Amino acid sequence: MDVHEEDPVEAYKREFQRKRWEKEQAAKARRLRGEQQAHRIARFLTFPIAVFAIILLLDKYLPRDVYHEVAELGWQERGSGKHPELYSYMQTKSFTFVVPHEAHLDYPYYDANKPVITIKVTPIFKIPLQASFTLSEYFYSFDLTDNIHMLIIPLTWLLFVSSMFTILMKEYSKLSYSLCFLPMLLLAFTLLKLLY
Repeated sequence: MDVHEEDPVEAYKREFQRKRWEKEQAAKARRLRGEQQAHRIARFLTFPIAVFAIILLLDKYLPRDVYHEVAELGWQERGSGKHPELYSYMQTKSFTFVVPHEAHLDYPYYDANKPVITIKVTPIFKIPLQASFTLSEYFYSFDLTDNIHMLIIPLTWLLFVSSMFTILMKEYSKLSYSLCFLPMLLLAFTLLKLLY
């Protein structure tokens, strides 16, 4: 009976491959545990973000508060970039907002009897959404588009939907992990838009 001896090089290769496979499996398991923990933390942090998103939506859809003020100051600024735009601003006692050029240019800032500007604002965050005033026989009415509620991309709805998705996806999956940080990113954009 002939005993077959294993080639030491082949045994070494097989042992090397087995150890490399074990290391890869251990690294995968560590990465999976890290992703699961990050998912749990992100989901926990999303609860207050969802409450904030609901407050923002209420602010958008509740009836507007109305202010009656006169403009104290008006000015124009050039934006930045290759082809900078010209922006006209109007400042009242409580608000500063971007207005159409003709409203800024026609408003009598230095008259004794300035026309009263009616400003519709959101009830919670006091964001001006619409302004109007009458000058002689001409009625000026304009939306104040430079705010969180008038963006082309519905940032408040995206924040709400992404928050609810993250909250409802209790179990870890690749999809829930890849989207669990979206509410935090959208919150950052929302706060930047609210503050500036």
